[in-house]
Amino acid sequence: GLLARYPDSEQAMWAQRGIVNIDIKTGDYAAAEAGVQTLLTKYAEHPDLPKAFYWLGNDYLDARQNDQAAECYQYTIDNRPDSNEAMLSWSGIGRVHIRRGEDEAANNVVDKMIADFNDQPELAAAVFQIGEEYYNRAYGELNQGRQLDSEESFRETLRVWERVISETPDVNSTTMAHAHYFSALCYRKLEDQGKAIEYFQETVARWPEYQFSWNAQFLIA
Repeated sequence: GLLARYPDSEQAMWAQRGIVNIDIKTGDYAAAEAGVQTLLTKYAEHPDLPKAFYWLGNDYLDARQNDQAAECYQYTIDNRPDSNEAMLSWSGIGRVHIRRGEDEAANNVVDKMIADFNDQPELAAAVFQIGEEYYNRAYGELNQGRQLDSEESFRETLRVWERVISETPDVNSTTMAHAHYFSALCYRKLEDQGKAIEYFQETVARWPEYQFSWNAQFLIA
């Protein structure tokens, strides 16, 4: 393979990251950890290593290996703190906090992201993902019959998405349309039909070509 034939090439580090990705996907976490250590020792000076660790954080997050995800994200933040990958890594750490039930810490992450990365065009999408984690938690609680917990998680979702709407640069119309449409769904779950209609109407008016505008119009009716 590439690693064996070209161990000193620029792409060798990414090949090693690919091996770790496969180990994570197949559940061989011991091999993945060994691969991470190889990255840290053999490719410590590679300029793209912080970017690779952001993607490894995503790999671990998808596998619900939350502690390892947080460690990878933290490496990116520590080694490239002002980069787009650092901002996205903060989003990942916020999601880890939510999975751990550390809502105050997650909301502190939102504060930091909005304060430190307001010039980043992907900020709205990155903050939206933190709200999405609350949203998924809310439905998980609802499916478990935990109605009160679910309602509080929907409220936490709305707190984050309201900040997306009011405090992040409006440069990504899809993210803003998502924030309005899915906020309306949250209000509907909380039986606040007036706010739900308001957000559905704004979705239809501002983004008529948005993929869910047809359903927003249906739900208004």
